[in-house]
Amino acid sequence: MPGGVHPPISVAKSWPQPNYINPETRGWGLVILVVVLYFVTFLIFTARLWARLKIAKNAGLDDALISVAMVFVTGLAVGTCLGSRLYGFDRHVWDLKPGQGMQSRKMVMALEVLYTPGTAIIKISILFFYRRMSAGSISKPFYYAVWASIIFVVLYMIVFTINIFVTCIPIHAFWHSVDPRWALENAGKYHCFDEGANLLAASSISVLQDFIACGLPTMLFWDLKLPRRQKVALASIFGVGFFLCITGILRILAIRKVYYKTYDVTWAAEEVWVWTAVETHLAVICASAPALKVFFKRYLKVSSFGSDLKYTIKRSFGQTGSEKPDRSYGLSSTVGKGTHPYSSRHKSITDDIELGGIKVARDIDIRVESHDESQSEFAISGRSSQEHLKPTVKPNSSRQPRLADQSNPRTVAGSHWNGRGEDGLFRDGRFTARHDEGPNAYGGATHRGW
Repeated sequence: MPGGVHPPISVAKSWPQPNYINPETRGWGLVILVVVLYFVTFLIFTARLWARLKIAKNAGLDDALISVAMVFVTGLAVGTCLGSRLYGFDRHVWDLKPGQGMQSRKMVMALEVLYTPGTAIIKISILFFYRRMSAGSISKPFYYAVWASIIFVVLYMIVFTINIFVTCIPIHAFWHSVDPRWALENAGKYHCFDEGANLLAASSISVLQDFIACGLPTMLFWDLKLPRRQKVALASIFGVGFFLCITGILRILAIRKVYYKTYDVTWAAEEVWVWTAVETHLAVICASAPALKVFFKRYLKVSSFGSDLKYTIKRSFGQTGSEKPDRSYGLSSTVGKGTHPYSSRHKSITDDIELGGIKVARDIDIRVESHDESQSEFAISGRSSQEHLKPTVKPNSSRQPRLADQSNPRTVAGSHWNGRGEDGLFRDGRFTARHDEGPNAYGGATHRGW
């Protein structure tokens, strides 16, 4: 059975008598869904801006774009609720009051104009985040793929936004053509293209772009060796992104039903508005999720520093365990001369913290244990200073070759051989300075290179 917004006369005559007093309606389901989605989305969007502007102080173009997109999302949410309660989105087409059909069509055009550029700007924001994240550290193919995707989305937004306004020529025929009397009086004076085909084409390209946006990060993380916790977090984020693609596909199926399966378009379009609301709000949530880590770390005490500190303390007392510090969050601890390491901590947040704060870093870990009466322990994670510790090694020449620079801590840390000198023991890349008396007293300073 064909369908669409322009039913034949024979079909219109077969419809039931209109019920303007107590018509069958969909109820408040769509409005409640949109309100809940918008509330959650707005909270996440606000947390993202707060994290970028107030905490990390590293807002970028992607944040500006997502802010612009929220204007469209807000308009889409308000328009959907108004359409459901005032303009007949919740009832059968034959129960629309006189003039309500044209109002409904005006609202449909407004929502289409909000949806197309709104979702496109969200995708552009995500792509600019990829570009920002990969600046200076990722291969050129990924860089070019991101820019090609941005151009693709921009062209899509321009072409299909213009296409909405030329669906009917002149433009007012878009809403007047649903009035049979006006259509008869102006026959031959207007022309409307296949609205369903235009929407299906635009929606199909949009879903393709969703898959591209979700698939591009695999070029970043395919060969990286990440802790299981980070892999689970990344899989969750990208899993939500692919669910976004599924919602786009379901929206396509709903559009096809409205324009090619029934003439009761207002009743059947309920499913279209549901998936439209889910898709747009979920897109903002996906775009904002990576930036929320710093917000949760600040206000919900979700931080890896506690586990790092616990591990460092264990190491400083000579304990062993299976815990390994997670250094992926951009935290560093520095200790100055004469300062207790646990009383002063400098916390620095890397450029973005998104996607697990993945970065490549070279650290040197120094552990000093003193066996005197004070039993003071120091654990330092950062760059070593010759002012604090100057380990030297005099290896047994009969066992190993002599180092080019035995007094340079980096030379010592970067050498992978075993040896024993007058000042300490060097074994498996770790130097242990002598503190106590006796031929086998090696328990003092340990210098380890990563």
